[in-house]
Amino acid sequence: MAGTRVPAPGPVAVKRRSRWRRRLAWAAAGILLTLGLLVGLAQIAMRVEPGGMPALSCRPADWRPCQVVDGRIVYMQREDPDGDGDLHVLLLSRQSVSGPWLTMLKVPERLRTGMDPGIGRWVRALGQVFTAEHGEDSIRVARWAVAH
Repeated sequence: MAGTRVPAPGPVAVKRRSRWRRRLAWAAAGILLTLGLLVGLAQIAMRVEPGGMPALSCRPADWRPCQVVDGRIVYMQREDPDGDGDLHVLLLSRQSVSGPWLTMLKVPERLRTGMDPGIGRWVRALGQVFTAEHGEDSIRVARWAVAH
């Protein structure tokens, strides 16, 4: 079988392959466009800060290392799995403590006082950076303010 030639694909097989490649190219373009739009919206959401937010700054009595973060709430853990009453909040944030554009806050029960801010609200928080149970850096909140 050393000299046996494999026949060239027929015109139908070439058309199918070409159609499949075009569909794949359109799908990839759609995904890239969607990702670009989401990145653009995230950049806008992180920069449009409401006026009148109190300035928080680290004081000598605050924990070390102390960090101030701000951003929009994109996720809130409604039920506390460890039962200590803390509120866990994920911010879309320029400070990027937990990951790219993300900062996780752990708000103690004493600071909640019946207030659950809600998705999309602007938050400014101050607290100690610590490593959470899944290995990500988070902020243990000492003080915080929510825009109304």
